[in-house]
Amino acid sequence: MYVNARSSEPDRCGNTRHRLHTTSTDGGATFAAPFTHVDGLDTSHTYGSLLRLTAKDRGDADNRLLYSGPARLGPNPLEDRRELAIRSSVDEGRTWQTVGTVVSAGRTGYSDLALVTKDRIGVLYETADKIPHGNLAFKSFTTGAMDAARTELRRPRILDESPAKGNDALVEGGAVIGSRGSGKAIELDGQDDYLRVVSCAENLRVKNDDFTVTAWFRHTDVTGPRPVIWAYGMPDPTKPNVRVPQFSVVAEPGATGSKGLLKGRIETTDGIAEVTADSAYADGKWHHVAFQRTAGKLVLLVDGGPQLPGGAEFTAPHALVGHASPTGQFTIHIGARPDFPNQSAGVNQLFRGGLDDVRLFGKALTEAQVRDIKAGTLDVAGDLQHLRLGFTEFK
Repeated sequence: MYVNARSSEPDRCGNTRHRLHTTSTDGGATFAAPFTHVDGLDTSHTYGSLLRLTAKDRGDADNRLLYSGPARLGPNPLEDRRELAIRSSVDEGRTWQTVGTVVSAGRTGYSDLALVTKDRIGVLYETADKIPHGNLAFKSFTTGAMDAARTELRRPRILDESPAKGNDALVEGGAVIGSRGSGKAIELDGQDDYLRVVSCAENLRVKNDDFTVTAWFRHTDVTGPRPVIWAYGMPDPTKPNVRVPQFSVVAEPGATGSKGLLKGRIETTDGIAEVTADSAYADGKWHHVAFQRTAGKLVLLVDGGPQLPGGAEFTAPHALVGHASPTGQFTIHIGARPDFPNQSAGVNQLFRGGLDDVRLFGKALTEAQVRDIKAGTLDVAGDLQHLRLGFTEFK
């Protein structure tokens, strides 16, 4: 007997493999080995379904297991239950193919597979509009139709190059590798391109400590907002008094005057604070930004700060004492507000342009360290560098 199970708390964060498996030789009375993580099966924390489609010991030409479950990788049981798909294993569950058949591209929850006839498969699944459950839907198709519709489900990755490793970013949409000077960067189209860091690792929680986030950005937009990075969550407009821990760096062209604004913002359990630069830097040139919380104030250092030609520093006091990161699961979005792809009609908060060298530090860097990062130094702040995305290639 092969068992493939949902991996839940306390394994939801710090790990991107959300299924466990093992075998039993006595009908499930005992397990032959401890449960281990299933590699290569991108999904969210959701109850899935297995179906034995063919088996050599039943006279079939090959062995084939089917698995149904959301194909969107992520820790959030609400936002990441999407893209219900059927995937296959042809080696008795040891490995799973990354290609599969999408049953529903929208929000989907639990599912159950059944063999309707010898050559026809049915899948019953939860779905709704704004949540992944609430209604039941049923679809059936022949195995031939299922196989003809197979597509690659695994999202490309940008690998985390920080000392911590493991906080890789998933590439969504059709983002491509572009250039910055003699190096490389990522290009986002402002339509459906963005990245998600879904490891939910403990070292990515800024809590109530000092921190610094840095990035290169380039754009020419005259309207906004255009998020560079947005960590954790965002407010629920129907619950204005509920604080949602988060931090963000957002360009707002057209917000005030002709130059717009660049904002660094945090929300904690204690309130909201932000620091504002007097330009959105929408001139089509590459600019470097560092946003930090340090010693009771928020700081934006643009293009290395005031010690460099063209650089600037913007500060704002804040007395917030609460945590700026959630206690539960979270995602860090790069180039998008966290509610994409469910933004309200008329809202398009996606970055359009180039991004590069996104980093997160568990301390407030000195101006000299920020200048080193701008100059391309990789080893800055040692083990307190918790994230570094260089956008050199997709993995």
